Parts: sequence; C-alpha cells; structure tokens
Amino acid sequence: MLRQDVLYAWRSFRRAPLVALTIVTTVGLGLGLVAAVFTLLNALVFLPDAVRQPDELVAVARQRTATPDPPRYTRTEYEALVRETGIFKAASAIGPDVDAWIDGQRLEGTLVTGNFFQVLGASAVRGRTLTPVDDDAGGQRVIVLSHRAWVQDFASDPAVIARPVLVNGSAFHVVGVMPERFRGLVPVAPDFWAPVALEAQLKAVPNEDGATGGLQVVGRLDPALPRGQAISELVAWDLRQRAARGVERPAANLVLEPKTGAAPLSNDVLALFAPLFFAFGLILLIGCANVANLLLARGVARRREIGIRLSIGASRGRIIRQWLTENLLLAIAAAALGFAISRIVLIAAVQALVGTWSSAIGSIRVEVPPADWRVGLFLVGGAVVSTILFALAPALQATRLDLVRAVRGEITRHGRPSRARGFLVALQVTGSMLLLVCAKI
Repeated sequence: MLRQDVLYAWRSFRRAPLVALTIVTTVGLGLGLVAAVFTLLNALVFLPDAVRQPDELVAVARQRTATPDPPRYTRTEYEALVRETGIFKAASAIGPDVDAWIDGQRLEGTLVTGNFFQVLGASAVRGRTLTPVDDDAGGQRVIVLSHRAWVQDFASDPAVIARPVLVNGSAFHVVGVMPERFRGLVPVAPDFWAPVALEAQLKAVPNEDGATGGLQVVGRLDPALPRGQAISELVAWDLRQRAARGVERPAANLVLEPKTGAAPLSNDVLALFAPLFFAFGLILLIGCANVANLLLARGVARRREIGIRLSIGASRGRIIRQWLTENLLLAIAAAALGFAISRIVLIAAVQALVGTWSSAIGSIRVEVPPADWRVGLFLVGGAVVSTILFALAPALQATRLDLVRAVRGEITRHGRPSRARGFLVALQVTGSMLLLVCAKI
C-alpha cells in the first residue's frame, strides 16, 4: 500500500511540478538555515573527538561545586601520579596554551607530553605525530600542525614537512599534520601541538588567574579497576602528596571526568545558540505557513478528485494518509536540499571570517564543522515535523466536503478555507514582526 501511495504521489508531482518545486525550495531553505546552526552546536557539544574509543578517556578534575579549574601538576607530579596510583593503562598530559610567531604568522598552540597522540590513538595524515623522544630535554625542536592551520596558514603545502620553519625566531621542524576532524580533546583544535619540554622556548599564555604552567592529566582507566576505587586511590595519593609538602588545606575534591573533546552543554552555550535557533526557526515556520496556504489552495483545486475517491469507497483516513505521504516525500526532498544549503551557508561563513581576519591578531581557530548522523537525524526529524505543520491542516480541510457538489466540480462558499487562510496569514505576519524585532536587537 505504501508503494501505491508513493507511485500516486509521483504522478501528482508530475502533474503539478511547480507546486512541488515551490514546496521543496521553501521548506528546504528554512531547514537548511536551522540545520546550519545545529551543525555548529553538534560539532561543539555532541561530536566526540576523532580518537580511538573516546568514551574510555578521562581527565583528573575537581568537582564542579569546588572550582571549575582542573588541577595542574608539575612534570614530576604527573609522572608520580601515573606511576604510584596505577589507575591508568595509558596516560598523558596536556600543558598550557602557547603563543608563537611561525613564519611571520601568529599562531596558538598547546603543549603536550610526547605520548599524547599514542594514548589517544590518533595518527597524522601527513608525516608523523610527536613521540616520547621528542619530549626529552634537549630533544629536537618539533611541532605538529592541525589540519585547519595547515590549510589556512600554510596553503596546504605538503613541502612544509620537509623544511624548517621559524618559530619565535628559532628553527623548528613540522613533523606532521593531523586529520581534519582531530581536535586534541578540546572543542576547537589549536593551530599546533609542541612537546612540553619546549615550554621554555615558547610563550605560555596565562589563564584567568595569571598562571601559565602546569599539566592536566588525561588517560585511559585500567578496565579491571572500578571507577570508584580509581577515584579513591587518586584522592589517597593526593593526600599523601599534600602531607609530604606540609600542606594543611583539605584535598582538592578530585574526580575523573570524561574527556571526549566536546564542550559541556552549559548556560553560556545555550545563550549563544538559542537566539539563532529562534530566528531561523521563525523563518522555517513562516515558510511552512506559506506552504500550508499553497496546499489549501491546492486542496480546493483537487476537491473533485477527492470527492470521486470518497464516492467510490475510499475512507477519509485513507485520503489523509495519501496526502501526508505526498507531502512527506516533498519534505524529505526539502531535507536533502536543506543539507546542501546548510553546507553552503557554513562554508561561506567560514570563508568570510577567514578572509577578513588579520594575521597580526592571530590565527582564527574556526573551520567548516563536519556533519554526522546527528545532523541527518535532525534534518529527517525536521522534515517530519514540517510535514505535520504544513500538510495536516490542509489535508483535514480538503477532505471535509459535500460529495455531490465536489463530484460536480462546484465550489461553495463553505468550501473555501478562508478562516484557515486568515490564521496562516496572521501567523506569517507575526513571525515576520518577531524577525524584525530580533534584527533590531
């Protein structure tokens, strides 16, 4: 029966191609704008980093009720924590952010221990990643570029790996370029990664309290060790360290938090994205109201067809289902168009930002966010909701008719859905006014 509905819908589209094209374009534009915002939110909050089994990674952190800042350790303390607690099957550390002028361009990087990429299970797409040998004192001066920095600041030059670059006036070697989706366990990838051993040769960026040093411990827990026992051993180790240093203040409320690279869904993130969803959602709603008006008019033109189908035994529910099937197919086509529009919007926005950003300010850490199954699911869900918004009311209206007059092709005053059209016009005007208010703000 579904096959019959689809075939009938296809014949209907062939009879009125302009109507179908108008619906797909109108809904696709609204869905595309909303999907562009969701793609940004998805990349920032929901999309884990492109590493091996990201759900296994945890970071030593403090309870949120204590302080949001992670505990920072010296290199000696980090090594002692990993060695004496034994809670990690593999562990590394992330150091402070650093500023550097590389071949005349100001870039921002992150210091990491030499085994950072091995612990994450991440490989370079060009060259190699850092190794523990690179992180030894007196080792070679090397850095690894993010894919975005390689594209934006080095014009995707493959020869950058074969030649030295000047970093703050000193010769360094670029040993590798990371994959496009690798972020380094942060929401936005830095421009480069360098060994912690080179901290003295690079300018550390102070954080909010003015501190510049310290390492955050990140690792994969021993699967044979329960999470509660691991935290207990971590806290016990911290208490021993404090006692050895003669520190009398209480333990730092240490916990083990997931470290997937995604940002938490905080109030700040919601405050950033809520206005965009509201504005573009209004555009989608106005588009759905326009389509509903079009379908109301289309329903009047098809009253004779619907009347004949009802008179030969088709139920009202069967015709409504056929109507919804037709419009669901159009909405799915609109979702495909919306995906293309969302990619075009995001690419244009990134190119505009990069093109207007001065290299003297620093590298702009932004790239076109990837789309995954969550974006596809969002678009399909949007297509279904849009179908309900713009097709259900016209379907109910179109099947509420006088059979005798409908079969004759007569259109009575009662058959014209003027009240529904008035509501849709009012909805469009209201939505447009809200958009203007948002634009003024």
